[in-house]
Amino acid sequence: MYPVFFSFFCGPAFWLLMVVVFVAVELATMAMVSIWFVAGAVVALLVSPTMLLDVIVILVLGLLIQLKQSRVCAVLLLAYSLFNTVVSIVTTGSVGGWLLIIAGAYAVKSTFALEKEYQAFRAGQ
Repeated sequence: MYPVFFSFFCGPAFWLLMVVVFVAVELATMAMVSIWFVAGAVVALLVSPTMLLDVIVILVLGLLIQLKQSRVCAVLLLAYSLFNTVVSIVTTGSVGGWLLIIAGAYAVKSTFALEKEYQAFRAGQ
């Protein structure tokens, strides 16, 4: 039906080859991006060590919210994100960190709703 040349492009060997090539290109791209990401992170930490402190605070608060369902940590995360956004506006003139505000507001809403549900559950026992 097709010439011999085109039969290779219709067979399973061609598609297997395409999958292998795609995976190889994707892995190479990810390796290059991760190398640049790590190099950029190292340079950023050398330029501004407070970035590391920022990451540690957000990571600890996020883990405590996730693992302990802490309402206090949710409120602290929201306050910290608002503070960071105000500092970003004052120093750079642009809004930065607005996604963290959304995450903090959602954490406050969710942890307080969880506590309300838990109290209703305890009252029903």
